[in-house]
Amino acid sequence: MAKFPHMLPAEVPLWERFLEVWGKDWDRFDYDVHVGKGADPGPEVPEPYRSLAISLTQKRIDAVGYQDGVVWIFEVKPDAGLSALGQLKAYRVLYRETFGYRGPLRLAVVTDRLNDDERLVYRRYGVRIYEVGYV
Repeated sequence: MAKFPHMLPAEVPLWERFLEVWGKDWDRFDYDVHVGKGADPGPEVPEPYRSLAISLTQKRIDAVGYQDGVVWIFEVKPDAGLSALGQLKAYRVLYRETFGYRGPLRLAVVTDRLNDDERLVYRRYGVRIYEVGYV
């Protein structure tokens, strides 16, 4: 089993750097959190294949952190650009739907770099930026 399930090899050093610097600020983390309904191939597909198909098509959150009663959704991505923002916004909706969670929820991106325009957009959407530099 991978140390951080679902994270790609280029993402792991970014996450490890984040944990070194800020990890102590969270109570705990869950990884590879499945959200959404996924695509059901239908009842004609026998188990366990049907469940597997659904699981494989669900969206997956890189990390969910818990801090003083607040849930944090993290997207970890080198050179995140704006694509991570769309993922985070979708994950917020799907997390609430999947788990029926109505409490406080924050979004965060962990990346090695963002440009000024990207930083502006993330901040406008209330996404916390953790720019860990090149690792």
